[in-house]
Amino acid sequence: MFCVVKNYAKRTRVSASPAERCWLRVMGTLNEYQARLFVAEKALEIGRGGTSRLSKLTGMSRVTITSGLTELRGGKRLRVAGAGRVRAPGGGRKKVEEADPALQRRLKAIVEETTAGDPMSPLKWTSKSTRTMAEELERGGHPVSNVTVARCLAGMGYTLQANVNGYSPDLIEPGRLTMPLMLKQHGYFTCGVGKWHLGLGTEEKTDFSKPLRPGPMDHGFDYYFGIPASLDMAPYLYFENDHVVEQPSSLTPGSKEPRGVFWRPGPIAPHLRLEDVLPTIASKAVGLTHDHMGKGKPPMFLYCALPAPHTPWLPLPAYRGRSKAGDYGDYVAEVDDMLGGILSAVKESGEEDNTIFIFTSDNGADWKIEDLARYAHRANAHWRGEKADIWEAGHRIPFLIRWPGHIRAGSVSGELGCLTDVMASVAAINGVKLPDNAAEDSYDLSQAFLGRNGGPIRPDIIDHSIDGMFAMRRGKWKLKEGLGSGGFSAPKRVDPAPGGPKGQLYDLSKDPHELDNLYQKRPEIVDELSTLLEKYRQQGYTRPSPGN
Repeated sequence: MFCVVKNYAKRTRVSASPAERCWLRVMGTLNEYQARLFVAEKALEIGRGGTSRLSKLTGMSRVTITSGLTELRGGKRLRVAGAGRVRAPGGGRKKVEEADPALQRRLKAIVEETTAGDPMSPLKWTSKSTRTMAEELERGGHPVSNVTVARCLAGMGYTLQANVNGYSPDLIEPGRLTMPLMLKQHGYFTCGVGKWHLGLGTEEKTDFSKPLRPGPMDHGFDYYFGIPASLDMAPYLYFENDHVVEQPSSLTPGSKEPRGVFWRPGPIAPHLRLEDVLPTIASKAVGLTHDHMGKGKPPMFLYCALPAPHTPWLPLPAYRGRSKAGDYGDYVAEVDDMLGGILSAVKESGEEDNTIFIFTSDNGADWKIEDLARYAHRANAHWRGEKADIWEAGHRIPFLIRWPGHIRAGSVSGELGCLTDVMASVAAINGVKLPDNAAEDSYDLSQAFLGRNGGPIRPDIIDHSIDGMFAMRRGKWKLKEGLGSGGFSAPKRVDPAPGGPKGQLYDLSKDPHELDNLYQKRPEIVDELSTLLEKYRQQGYTRPSPGN
């Protein structure tokens, strides 16, 4: 069972049980104050002898643990900081067009199914500073995760299949230039942790007893540690580079309840616990940061694809009850703290000012009508629908970027953007010219990040629901080729009534909730967007001059 422990592993003087190894991993992402309360909580759970046991296990003095117990008995609990850690400090006027050798580190964090509402809603753990981040490019692009991952890493995504599970073969075509490969060619150490979900190997059903090639190592990564697909998809295992860490020789019956605690039945590695996966992935990211970031070391690209807050919602005990938004909210709070640990590691490396940190999500949240009725939290903010839908909640996501000395603190961009645009933007920042056959759907938004774009950069964007309904967004207009959500929300599909509209057209500048269908009132807009969508389908790319 994989275990990376920050500081505490070196202090351990006794043999640790699997549960205790998990505690040590969690401690590796906490600051000293949080660690003290965390250990105190575990001492209470153990009961008699807990303080002595945990002192030997962690190297933390009994006096320190006792002080934590005193705070807990006084009503304090583990304090989970807000997403304000991902704020964008700085200012500065350096030209982005020029490659800057001082910009030595690039990190990217993707989380599962957190959307525009999660960093901004009034959860108990959310700090005021979340409202001052460079918070959201207007769009994500696709409401399911594996297509989004491919868009980020390859800068394209309109022809990718959506039905990829834990046994699917490699999805990315051989020889395609990806973001990690591009950066590797320019001197970066490229590493990734977390959910892969782009297929492994060439067989119709992946054989995990064989080398997992092609896989991340064939698409530009020097190192990769993660899970094959979403955390609710079998097989449940860790793989490192091109091999499985522990074969999935046991079985899990799966789970369907309570709400959000869902995973499919199937093979599982005997020592893997689903609730441990998030802190394990985060701890691995912290370890890689400690090992590979620092003065005199090659620049590093870290792709961190956290498996949460996607189902199953399994927050650790230390986070339960923190959000007042159920298991989902508590899981978001845990994600926030894990990211805080990664940012702390960046700061400790001394390279904080030379690091670009991007926090984003793959699609909208799985937040249903019953969740809205039960909790005050609005995971999808005010947008209509949810994950998988063609409506805006399926696509609107947080996009937070931090670049000290370059991106002004508190700045917000209204630029239309898609996660495909990350690759071209990162290329521009590094002074790399993309070839014509790479990142065909990627626009360079670096000037929007810096607040220097004089006008719109991306003119339009294609959206796609989970069951194949397309939408075309251009300016304020959004056309959908069908009626209904095309996803999880009811009604999924609606047959056109005689003489009624065959699709949906909304003016998002006046109708952001997508309630006033103008399909029949503005036929010229319907024709214009339909023609444009068909053009993109036929030519196979959306950027006017790939490579420029």
